[in-house]
Amino acid sequence: METTHHDLPYVQASPSHRLAGRAVDLGFSFVTLGIGWTIWSLVCWANGQTPGKQLLKMRVYSTDRKKAASWGHMAVREYLIPASLGFVTLFIIVVVELLSSALNVPVIAAILAIFMYLAVIAAYFIDSFWILKGGKNQRVTDILAHTTVLNECIPNPSYIPTSI
Repeated sequence: METTHHDLPYVQASPSHRLAGRAVDLGFSFVTLGIGWTIWSLVCWANGQTPGKQLLKMRVYSTDRKKAASWGHMAVREYLIPASLGFVTLFIIVVVELLSSALNVPVIAAILAIFMYLAVIAAYFIDSFWILKGGKNQRVTDILAHTTVLNECIPNPSYIPTSI
């Protein structure tokens, strides 16, 4: 069942707002060497947020449940889905390394490993900027996790509360 604009209490966050949140997350991750950001994220996930979303007043909502994403849902969205891409890439690199060792062609393995790392970086940017495509303001990760990000500073004027 698809979520309509009447189903959620706030309007969707704009692409620029979402990209700003992503930039804040990346900045905090860089400044804290990933450690402080990870700890803060684990706390924020309980409220359907990341540190960047918390500071910029955004929240991740489940499009299935029409509620803020749970801690587990956030873990899948923020960690499991992106990590699966990394595991696939790692698997391909290991297979290429094994084949190049068996065929005694290390140059091919090095070139393919570099290509795969660049592919992961490209996938990260494609996911980040996917919100600019279409009109749904969703990243690929949002589509796979059945989530959307709402701007909690702007109430949805056409919101119709439903009883649960």
